[in-house]
Amino acid sequence: MAPGDTIITREHAADIQGEGGFAIRLKPFSELYIPPDARKHRILQLNRGSIIVDYDGEGPLPFRVRSGGINVDVKGTTFVVEAGDEKDRIKVRVLEGEVQLSRDKAVLDRVRKGDLEKYPNLSDAMDQMDISVSLTAGDEATATAMDATEDPDILAKKAAKDPGATVSAASEEDLERDAQEAALMPVLPNDDFDDAREAGLSEDEQDREEAARTIEKSYRKEVESRGDDLEKQLKLTNEIDTPEEFKKAYPVLEVVHLNKGTRHAGSIIAQAGGLLFLFAPDGLYRLPIEDVDYVDYYNRDEMDLDILSNPPTEKSKQ
Repeated sequence: MAPGDTIITREHAADIQGEGGFAIRLKPFSELYIPPDARKHRILQLNRGSIIVDYDGEGPLPFRVRSGGINVDVKGTTFVVEAGDEKDRIKVRVLEGEVQLSRDKAVLDRVRKGDLEKYPNLSDAMDQMDISVSLTAGDEATATAMDATEDPDILAKKAAKDPGATVSAASEEDLERDAQEAALMPVLPNDDFDDAREAGLSEDEQDREEAARTIEKSYRKEVESRGDDLEKQLKLTNEIDTPEEFKKAYPVLEVVHLNKGTRHAGSIIAQAGGLLFLFAPDGLYRLPIEDVDYVDYYNRDEMDLDILSNPPTEKSKQ
C-alpha cells in the first residue's frame, strides 16, 4: 500500500501490518484512507466503519489515526476507533496505554469562518475544541464528527452545540469483546516485515509471490498460536462448559452455516488469518472464511440451546 490508497472492506475484515510495529484490523464494511502525507506524519484516516489498532511504539512517533475531524495520537497502546454511528458520533476506546484526542487543525480553521453573531457561544466552543483530551485504559470518548470540507456555517452550528469530546468509562462488555479480538492481532517482527517489503519491490514476479506466501504463512502461524492461548484463557475465565452457561454469559447466539451443509453455534470473536474464530462451550472453533455461507443471529430469548451442541469431531484446528 502507498499514500493515496484506500482500503475498503465488505463482508470480511482486513488485517494490515505496518512498518515500525503496528497491526490494524479494519472491520467489515469499513474504509481506511492513506493520506499523501502518511509517510511524513504517520497518519491514517478512517472514513467509515471501525478499526482496532495495536501499536507497540517503535519507529517514528507519533502515530495518528484521523476520523471525523478527530486526531487520535498514540504511543505504545491498543485502541478502537468507530467512525460515524447513527448519530454521526466518533467513538474511541482504549484497551491499553494512552491516547491523546484533539480536533484537526483543518476543522478548527473552517469553524473559525462561521458566524459568531449567529452563534454567540462559538468563541467559548472554539476554546473547548482547542483542548486535547487524554484517554487511558478503560476510557471511552465520543465526539461529533466534523469534516473540514463541510460548510463553515454547518460546522459552526455543530461546534456551538457539542464542541468537545465526552469521556466516560467504557462498558465491560465492549472492553472484553475488544480485548478478545485484539488478542488475535499479532504484530509481526520488523525483520519479517522488512524482508517481505524488500521482496515485494522485486521485479521478479516469482520473488513477489513467494514473499506474499511467506508473510501469510508467518501471520497465520502467529494467529493460530494466539488462538490457542485465547482458548485457554476463555475456558479459565468464563467457566462456560454447557449451553445453559453460555446463554447466561452471552446476549446473542451466532450460528455460522458452512457451504458444506454443517453449522456451528457460539459467539464470534474475530476474523483473523483467513479464519473465523467462534467461541462455544466446547472450545474455540477456527472456521475457514471461504467455507462460511451465512450467519444467523438469535437474542437470548430466542436461543435454541440444542444448536449449541456442536460435534467436536468437526472442530477445525488446521
